Amino acid sequence: MLHVLVVDDRPAVTEGLRKLIPWNKLDADLIGEARNGKDALELAKTEKPDLIITDVKMPIMDGIELCREVQALLPQTKLIILTAYDDFAYARSAIQYGVTDYILKPIDRTKINQIIETISTIASDRAKRDRLNALLYSSTFLDSFIAVLKSGKDDEFLALFESAFTKCETSDLGIVKELCLKISITLFDSIESIGLSAAQMGMAKDTAIHELTRMKTSDDAKEHVRVLFLHAMRLIREKSGSRSEATVEQLKHYVHAHYMDPNLCIESIADVMELSANYTSVIFRQKTNEHLSAYITQVRMEQARRLLKDPRAAIAQISKQVGYNDSHYFAKVFKKATGLTPTHYRNLHFGDNG
Repeated sequence: MLHVLVVDDRPAVTEGLRKLIPWNKLDADLIGEARNGKDALELAKTEKPDLIITDVKMPIMDGIELCREVQALLPQTKLIILTAYDDFAYARSAIQYGVTDYILKPIDRTKINQIIETISTIASDRAKRDRLNALLYSSTFLDSFIAVLKSGKDDEFLALFESAFTKCETSDLGIVKELCLKISITLFDSIESIGLSAAQMGMAKDTAIHELTRMKTSDDAKEHVRVLFLHAMRLIREKSGSRSEATVEQLKHYVHAHYMDPNLCIESIADVMELSANYTSVIFRQKTNEHLSAYITQVRMEQARRLLKDPRAAIAQISKQVGYNDSHYFAKVFKKATGLTPTHYRNLHFGDNG
């Protein structure tokens, strides 16, 4: 809700504004009235209004001095000046203090409508600002960007990115830039923790932010961040792919080094490599298009065929050498893999079909 303070040395003016302006309808609240700038300033320090509507000529402290003090102490507070025609030139000097509107006295229905329209605009802008702040300081919202960054899914990022601006319901360049700035900072802070560098990004954090501040339109600002984010996600996907390939090579190497262990399985390998069994199984299948358990059997069968070429080696011995304590089970697995029993395979190798 918009908090409003009215300042005028004539009670009829403050009473008229209080009664004629539909405060509730505007989602605004008249938090106080003052008769001079000094009292208004003290009240503003306590209440911190979003809007002050003030007369120019008042005793003790006039409206121009009040605007100057408020602008220094509460720069976010909006100001509307009520001024007689003869004082308008003087009132215009307050433009340097961020005055939003000037209303010429006397205050009639047309002027009331003008004030209502201005309050409505300020209230709408305030609501947009509140929605922006809710996003900017929401850890859930920013965590969503970090999560989608790590996932490498472009479509999920684009949907999240557009939803951020939809929630703010504005294309105001300042608000868009502020949101883009927060997303950019989140991006660069995250890539450092993921292991990417400014060199890989092709742009340092400070440079990216400086480029953003120079954007002239909301669309340019959004495109700047969109390109940065998509580039980072591509780098992460490439790095993740390289890491996955390296993991698969380590898995293969481990199988070749330990195929003779009868307890060798996905779980035991995952435990040694400090990976989850599910991840180990999935990543191996994704990169090789075969199951890790099948690969273990494949390596064992390759070694069994090699050992069977030695006529001096007993099949029971070979069975143990390739990880099978049960020679009958070994023979069953071997036949399933080759179509031959170990004995038949050995006989064929030495040219004995009998």
